[in-house]
Amino acid sequence: MLEKTADALIELAVQPLEKNRFAPFGDIIYADPSHMRFINNGTTKRYHDLCQVEAYGKNTSVLINIFRSNGFSLPININMVERHPYGSQAFFPLDKRPFLVVVAEDNAGTPQTPQAFLAQPRQGINYRANTWHHPLLTLYKTADFLVIDCKKQENNLEEYFYNTTYRIANLNCYRSDAQPMKIETISLDYLNTTSAKCFCSILSGIFEHSPWVAKRILSKRPFESIEALYYNMVAEVAASSEDEKLTLIRAHPELAGKAAQKGALTTESIHEQKEAGLDTLNEEEFSEFHKLNKAYKKRFGFPCIIAARGFEKIHNKHSILANIRERLQNTQDEENREALRQIARIAELRLKDLVGE
Repeated sequence: MLEKTADALIELAVQPLEKNRFAPFGDIIYADPSHMRFINNGTTKRYHDLCQVEAYGKNTSVLINIFRSNGFSLPININMVERHPYGSQAFFPLDKRPFLVVVAEDNAGTPQTPQAFLAQPRQGINYRANTWHHPLLTLYKTADFLVIDCKKQENNLEEYFYNTTYRIANLNCYRSDAQPMKIETISLDYLNTTSAKCFCSILSGIFEHSPWVAKRILSKRPFESIEALYYNMVAEVAASSEDEKLTLIRAHPELAGKAAQKGALTTESIHEQKEAGLDTLNEEEFSEFHKLNKAYKKRFGFPCIIAARGFEKIHNKHSILANIRERLQNTQDEENREALRQIARIAELRLKDLVGE
């Protein structure tokens, strides 16, 4: 978990925030299905009793607060931790942003080597009383948290400063099943200031198998908004050669095609096709997709591209089949333009899913 760096810093590996790993320090707060019950005549799902609030001693009461935390950029140095002897402290993010959790086990009143966890935007945490932890570490940009802790007249804060500096240099982490875990959203500030390599890597999947789009807009940073970033990417595609446009179109998989069967789709395409219900086709529906895909590709020379979350509606397998039949009537020029229009819509949705203001 720890790796000594050349400058005598100790680098902390980041772990995903999972229940079994975090159990020694407290609870993970999320919409746990095993804690769900219906209330209000079946109109509301209540996720019940997700963590234990602790408040010890005389004149102690429970407080509900909002903390506004400034954002941190990597690398982050960890030099201290703190704990609260008289009560627990729960944090739940009100913004759709990930955050870092740093804790340490206790040995006779002294915190041991810190451990770092990456919390996803829909996860909160509850530190048990007397748990050593670092103050809030919001990533990249200011964020608000709902905080439940206790009010105590006596000193309810102990701090410990390490002689060693620990550093979080990257957010690469792996789940307990050894699969890589990705951050759900990246801030625009981070994209504007990160390295060229990181910028291109993060945006490489916005246009299917076409990292060149991100590379060509690199020099145009900083972007004022997600919309400005998107328009610059679309403009690069529009300005590209006809061969590049055709290669981009052909980089997309068929809808419910061979790549989907073999599990060879990109992560983004898997999500999009699943969202449209293309992973639940019966034999007759699959046969119809195969027939139409073949006819479309023979006529136009590339796969039919449809944004599952379309311009006016969210598509399902039935509306997609109808759309393919309709588009088979188009001319080559019309379908070239329509394919690029659909690709731009897919890119817009992927970018909004990935990047938060």
